Amino acid sequence: MYDVAVSYAHEQWEYVQKFVERLKSYNINVFFDKTEENTIWGENLYQKLAEVYRTSTYCVVFLSKDYLRKKWTAYEGNIIQERMHKDYNDKTVTVLPVRFDDEQIRQIPFPFECMNAIEVQPDVLASYVFEKILKNASWISSISHLCIFLNTCITEYIKQNRRFKINC
Repeated sequence: MYDVAVSYAHEQWEYVQKFVERLKSYNINVFFDKTEENTIWGENLYQKLAEVYRTSTYCVVFLSKDYLRKKWTAYEGNIIQERMHKDYNDKTVTVLPVRFDDEQIRQIPFPFECMNAIEVQPDVLASYVFEKILKNASWISSISHLCIFLNTCITEYIKQNRRFKINC
């Protein structure tokens, strides 16, 4: 099972790749088709994708006019829409929609809020998803993820401020 599964149209690949890279820097287990090619090779994609989108802790769906016109994203969108209806009935949040444009999105029924990818950078979006994972994870998992997050922050700080050194 994955912590996060992403569904997107290829036209938004660059943004999604940056988002996934940031999530992985937090040690989040992400289903991203471009990094899972060996895993899904030879699989029945209809069954495999249905399993991934139904069992991942969260689904982040990147919506756009491109998303709406493609066969595979339409299939993924239908699975994710079923999950959104279940979330609504269970009063839970496991589908996190992100929009690239104002195209009417039939997969996202009112009253679900969408994040705007034009306004939110991929690394910031990843930090929002990471926060949701921390809030809903067991305390042991949360501590583990938090340690990895702090290590990432310290490493980035060291890279940006070469004067800072840790003596162990």
